[in-house]
Amino acid sequence: MISEVHWDHTTWADVPSKFEAGTPPIADAVALATALDYISKIGRRKIQEHAAQLTSYALHKLKKVPGLKLIGHSYTDDSAPIFSFTIEGVHPHDVVEILARHKICVRGGHHCAMPLMESLKINGTTRASFTLYNSHDDVDALVKGLSDVQKVFQ
Repeated sequence: MISEVHWDHTTWADVPSKFEAGTPPIADAVALATALDYISKIGRRKIQEHAAQLTSYALHKLKKVPGLKLIGHSYTDDSAPIFSFTIEGVHPHDVVEILARHKICVRGGHHCAMPLMESLKINGTTRASFTLYNSHDDVDALVKGLSDVQKVFQ
């Protein structure tokens, strides 16, 4: 933090104020409050039920995709609707690129977990996640996009 700023010099505030970050993130706090209001109106139970239903549906669909291997914990119907997976013979970045052509947003790579990827002997995963605003149609679009990935790499 500063005490004064001029064209030719700056005067710093006394310690400890000198090390403060400056203007607090007011817009962030307002956005958080708005998000919390939104969640409160819908209700956490409804959100959890929707997530569980989407997870169950997505698991059912993804397990049918040839060459797809889910990576991570034992997925169950009550898991979070976040799926890390590999497609046999296809680099995760290629999966991301082809899905992007279908307007499907996923993340591909090592996800800042390179030691884990090394221990799993894979170069990365593709990660798809679903939330309150997603539906069965989004899961179906992902599965359809993955079939295009496989066509490209056959």
